[in-house]
Amino acid sequence: MLHHRAGADWTRQYDDTAGGKMWRKIQCCLTFALLLMVALADLHEGHDHGEHSADHHHHLHHGKDEPHPSHNGEDDSCHKLSPHNADFAFALYHKLSSHADAKGKNIFFSPLSISMALSMLALGAKGETHSQIFSTLGYSSLTEDQVNEAYEHLLHMLDHSQEAMLLETGGGLAVREGFKPVDKFLKDLQHFYHGEAFSVDFSKPEVAVEEINKFIAKKTKDTITDMVKNLEPNTTMHYRLNSIFLGKWEKPFEVKHTHKADFHVDENTKVTVDMMERTGQGSG
Repeated sequence: MLHHRAGADWTRQYDDTAGGKMWRKIQCCLTFALLLMVALADLHEGHDHGEHSADHHHHLHHGKDEPHPSHNGEDDSCHKLSPHNADFAFALYHKLSSHADAKGKNIFFSPLSISMALSMLALGAKGETHSQIFSTLGYSSLTEDQVNEAYEHLLHMLDHSQEAMLLETGGGLAVREGFKPVDKFLKDLQHFYHGEAFSVDFSKPEVAVEEINKFIAKKTKDTITDMVKNLEPNTTMHYRLNSIFLGKWEKPFEVKHTHKADFHVDENTKVTVDMMERTGQGSG
């Protein structure tokens, strides 16, 4: 049985002085590398979201337990996000690995979680801020509708559970009590990114942490129960992206072949761990 879990949070805090509400801080905590998932990004080119045909609507919104319709070789515009997300992932890895304190250390992050979180942030951005977000992600050649519909399609495909696999991705937006985001932002967040909004009292950080962790535990079937450790009392919005994956090997490893062996953490450190092994045709 494979069991992976993930979380990514983006805390938005604002400075209400000179020039209105500006970001003061974005904190991120990212785990579970989903880099290969970006290749699943898919969309239909040239569609206005408000004018989809009935067939297209069914294609994206059929029942969770129904089989996903075949694309039937539609056009080559699918996977538009894949190269951009891959370029962003490697650029970010290069940036992180170039830091002096990263030398000799493992770097583990979820590039898809970061790209998706920034794309969701773009839902509420305009002008230069929106342009900078899209430029950073490499989406400048794409329209906002194309990006949003691509993520909608990606999440729809990922959330299709099968007999031997469960993979669910979603998010929660904790909003400071008394602060009301624009309705369209909340609707688009839920429609395209499966994000749910709920109010918390950030002036009581311990209570807010408990509420957000309860939300995460519910969405991850209690596999993640203490993701959020602390929050600042002046937080306005806190977004949490979480994934849960349960799967079985197509060709399971036999316990009798598990053995102890050295795992090299870095060039100076090694630890003894259990290593799985499978022998025979098709192993590798």
